[in-house]
Amino acid sequence: MRVLRSQGLEWRFYDESAAESYGFPYVDDPNAALLTNRLMHNWIPFHTEGNGDNFSISLNADGLGNVIFDQHDWLDGGTGHNGFLMAVDCHNFFDSWAQVCFSQPCGLWWKSVIGENGVDWRSDEFEDRFRLKP
Repeated sequence: MRVLRSQGLEWRFYDESAAESYGFPYVDDPNAALLTNRLMHNWIPFHTEGNGDNFSISLNADGLGNVIFDQHDWLDGGTGHNGFLMAVDCHNFFDSWAQVCFSQPCGLWWKSVIGENGVDWRSDEFEDRFRLKP
């Protein structure tokens, strides 16, 4: 990682060779982790959960504007993948989340309600008492 300091600010730049030399030894697929790491440098977090997970906006050309679930400990084990689609854009995400009064899943684990097409807001993991009624 290259660091530039200017006027009291610190800017960090993605360094492909540093990521390659790290090798991601704790994941099942180090090549997937390398790709994940590259994509993550174009995510802008806008919400942090208490455990360190983030909701982010993707600025990558493929998926520009998608709301992404960024699991904080993704490189401590598992497949090497991170960046699970929550919604195609912020408007869709906030409009849908508002329907459950911005509550968290019962088990507090967002990945339990994230499917291939984003968050399943109808999941039983969101308590009925928080659902807006039509």
